[in-house]
Amino acid sequence: MDSRPLRFFLIVICLTLLAGCGSASKQSSRSQARSRAAASARLTRATFAIAGLGMRVTRSTGPRGSARLRAISSALKRSRSALEGQDRETGLYYAMTVNPDGSGRQDLFTDVGHATPAGSFNWPAPTWNAGQVDNYPATMRMSYSIAAGEHSGLHGTADFTALDPEGANGAIRVTLTDSQNEYVEGDFTVENGMVSGIQRARLPDYPQDWYWREVDETRPDATMLCTITFLDGSKEAMEMNADGNTIQTIFDTDGSIDAMGEFDMNGMDYIEFDQGDWQVTDVDSGENVDSGHNDDWSGWDNVNWGDFDWSSNNDESSSRVAVMRSKFRTRRDMHVKSRAGTIRH
Repeated sequence: MDSRPLRFFLIVICLTLLAGCGSASKQSSRSQARSRAAASARLTRATFAIAGLGMRVTRSTGPRGSARLRAISSALKRSRSALEGQDRETGLYYAMTVNPDGSGRQDLFTDVGHATPAGSFNWPAPTWNAGQVDNYPATMRMSYSIAAGEHSGLHGTADFTALDPEGANGAIRVTLTDSQNEYVEGDFTVENGMVSGIQRARLPDYPQDWYWREVDETRPDATMLCTITFLDGSKEAMEMNADGNTIQTIFDTDGSIDAMGEFDMNGMDYIEFDQGDWQVTDVDSGENVDSGHNDDWSGWDNVNWGDFDWSSNNDESSSRVAVMRSKFRTRRDMHVKSRAGTIRH
């Protein structure tokens, strides 16, 4: 009996199964890249909002550093201007009460008339240097809970150590749990208004390990670079520009690019994958707002981790990276700005 037809049939079956495995692997990799892009954007936004590091506003104007640290320092000096206003980081309105011993609370509201509560920050009397009031450094240990707005569901602690009355220098430690039971610890240093820090994130699917570690630093051009190393050794870089938008580049373990994204101050993330597929995701809710395919997608131009100069804005430091970024932004603008009516602002 001629066994060649049988062998041919078996070969076809094997090739079909291998192709299916390759497709499944690609879909799994893409799903992981999307999940990582959304989670890192969501949690970094949330941690920076609690720390008061200005994710919602342009970094090119006004004082740098931690807005919350400055506001608390001002309140401790009994500055009336600090006791009521709008919290730039959460978008919520607040009324602050400071007691004679320095303890107090910042009540949050969804409206300027303070009719609808949205959470609070609470703190006991600060710990002053040598136990003497107004002798710095001073440490304020807060607990907080947010019940409305973009960061609804956040709760945890925030410790602020002010080294001077203006709050231009100091240290911040944040612990944070969000509505999806994701957990973050962040430690930041503010020196002459320049911020650096380290964050660690633990996700529900990986409760025993830190799913990623993040290093944050302010660069000389006033942009901020956040470098994330995931549990499997792959990396992500988030570059926060002066206009408030953030570019994400997600790398595989071999340094090649898995995905690129750019999210704005409102948490809308345009994510682009290999082969030209793209989607717009609301990182706070996890909702996919829009998706599609770029017919003109031509690859990442063989750019990898080693082609980036992380010490400065890559748009200016590497022509290959700049060309890739320019093409990426053209596609992003086509899909995001032309659909502005479908995207939350």
